[in-house]
Amino acid sequence: MEWTEVKIYTTTEGIEPVSAMLLETGITGIQVEDDNELKQFLSESSTYWDYVDEELLNKPVGETKLIIYVSDNPYGSEILMNVRAGLERLKKWI
Repeated sequence: MEWTEVKIYTTTEGIEPVSAMLLETGITGIQVEDDNELKQFLSESSTYWDYVDEELLNKPVGETKLIIYVSDNPYGSEILMNVRAGLERLKKWI
């Protein structure tokens, strides 16, 4: 089966509402990449690691995104359409 990767850029504060909306649309697998959380982890736990990939250290500051995968078929297209509609609803609340 083919999959389409979808990246949704948001803020740290936006993770919860966007995740909730995704769950409402039937998305159950959500990957969260929060730059602020990573930077905090790296600064607070430096005694527990001795190497961090430079790519992680050089990421743009403040980049937060949620990554989902939808099937590359009509059902996946319908889910993606519902995700877009859900994002539009969230934008109206902001």
